[in-house]
Amino acid sequence: MPPESPSKTSMPPLLPVDQALARILEGLPRTAIEHLPLERAHGRILAAPLASRLTLPEQDVSAMDGYAVNAADCHALISADNSEQGQITLTRIGESAAGHPWAGRLGSGEAVRIFTGAVVPDGADTIILQEDVTASAEQDGASIILTEAPITGRFIRTAGLDVKAGTQILPAGTPLSARALALALSTGHAEATFYARPRVGILSTGDELVSPGETPGPGQIISSNAAYLAAFVAACGAIAVPLGIARDQPGAMLASVRSVRDVRSAKETRDTQDVQSGQGGQDAHATNGPLDLIVTTGGASVGVHDHIVSDLEATNTETGTETGTSPKSALDFWKIAMRPG
Repeated sequence: MPPESPSKTSMPPLLPVDQALARILEGLPRTAIEHLPLERAHGRILAAPLASRLTLPEQDVSAMDGYAVNAADCHALISADNSEQGQITLTRIGESAAGHPWAGRLGSGEAVRIFTGAVVPDGADTIILQEDVTASAEQDGASIILTEAPITGRFIRTAGLDVKAGTQILPAGTPLSARALALALSTGHAEATFYARPRVGILSTGDELVSPGETPGPGQIISSNAAYLAAFVAACGAIAVPLGIARDQPGAMLASVRSVRDVRSAKETRDTQDVQSGQGGQDAHATNGPLDLIVTTGGASVGVHDHIVSDLEATNTETGTETGTSPKSALDFWKIAMRPG
């Protein structure tokens, strides 16, 4: 076995998994910030907090279908003996539906037919459920009979019950889930700033590997880990960049990484500008650009056919532009305390 390099022998033999993950995250570059329409940003990570631009509901609205009445007026009618055997008779004078509020003001002995989500009319302070009312007809001028006096404030969603304007609704760093997307849209936002999706290069290594769809020869196997990792990367919201298969040769990994160096065409430059202005349909750097992270499979041990570690150490003498990676490419740690592993 060839002797280990000084960097290998100077590092702790085993690093706990949680510490390894923390160091990987600390070493990752912060991606650029993009301004995107919310409807095209599902799964993206907010780069700045969002506060509600609206008070919701803006006015008192009904939580049920029924009749809007004034509770004190109903009690007064009972006290004045204008009811018969505890019944209260009111006159329907209008209707308030969602998107079509009734514009008048409720007077004594009056009620307004109201539906869920409709604005509570002026002068009303409670809702009587439609099943608790006997109505002579479903039209204005009809008489409605209540069998008991109502309680003030029942079945009313007061203004600002959900959220008040200026209240933070989503902190920075929040993934824009379907629920968060609906919340942001409903509180007055049409677009927001997000971190660009990180580009993760996926490289398989080994002379024994053949691409999916090929027939393995003697001693060969199909390279399946790359597709698995790409799907996992995509599920995490990043962009998977396939780097193919690197053979068991010194420098093969670096050659694969150099193949995705940042060489942009004029069209790709325009795509970047479109995304920054909120007009682009895809990530500006989805098809090209430097890698934020490289995930490799195999080749990380100390055998004569394992070259990942030596290739990584070789990046100490190369710049980020040359390799397509960030300038800080020194080998930070190598061995991890995990099972299986």
